[in-house]
Amino acid sequence: MAPDALGMPFPIHLNSPVRNSDMGGMSVDGAMPSNGHLGAILYGPSAVNQIRMEESRSLFSEFRKLDPDWAVVEHNTADLRNPKRLANFAEAYRSLRDIHNYGARFISPMAWNGSRGIFSSQAGFVSYTALRDSPLEEAIKTFMISHANLPRRSRLWTFGAGEHADGDSWLPSGSTQGQLAPGKFTLSTVRGAQGSLESPDDIAFQPASYQAIVIKITEPETVTEIGVEGQTSNGAWVTLVATTELSRLQRVSAGLMLPLAGQYADTEFKRIRFNWKAAGGKPMILERIAFYAK
Repeated sequence: MAPDALGMPFPIHLNSPVRNSDMGGMSVDGAMPSNGHLGAILYGPSAVNQIRMEESRSLFSEFRKLDPDWAVVEHNTADLRNPKRLANFAEAYRSLRDIHNYGARFISPMAWNGSRGIFSSQAGFVSYTALRDSPLEEAIKTFMISHANLPRRSRLWTFGAGEHADGDSWLPSGSTQGQLAPGKFTLSTVRGAQGSLESPDDIAFQPASYQAIVIKITEPETVTEIGVEGQTSNGAWVTLVATTELSRLQRVSAGLMLPLAGQYADTEFKRIRFNWKAAGGKPMILERIAFYAK
């Protein structure tokens, strides 16, 4: 659980200062068994990776750093402190997206033996015991379909699902303008000018672990060429995929394949950036981005 208003962020390391949070004397590092993996129980804001931390990294980033094979052994986006409120679809979508993209090995939704979402207006309803007929259940079903057949450690951003639109923390840069709709990120730039889109920070992207970056554009012919850059820990941008004409890119059912190779294969990048040139007056409509693991 996230610390309350008066609570300090819970400790990360064995030697972290003593906190007033209810941790039972345990730090995140101390919860890691010597012959096993880190299993987290997440409710409310913790399940959406939105809690105060004692360091700059997010909660899921700390989990990934400590154990790349971490998992969520009990999960609900409802808040234990607010049992009447049923968490919405956007929270569920973001929780599942980030748990997956930060490398968790599995997730186990927790419904207890309690309420169904359809009874949320009735007396005695307890949101954190609800899974059936809830926005979380809908998000789980949508997630299982969108992520089916992805190799382990792949990552995927779909810019929302159902009626929910989400930029997934990808940001247009330079003169590029973005507009969101569920499952679509419309990116506009002047004909012949360079468009740019930057990934979320702290993606810890290592090209050697992936076959390719795959992007799904509704009408690929709206761009003439595309390339990818990566940002190192010191802030420098380097070329990961050289700018390539559209006609030379392989097309598969999932989208355009941007193969990864080169001198930076073993380098870890905190962010990547797509650069492209617009073919004409139409904007580029992006449906999804995937890092396809080996």
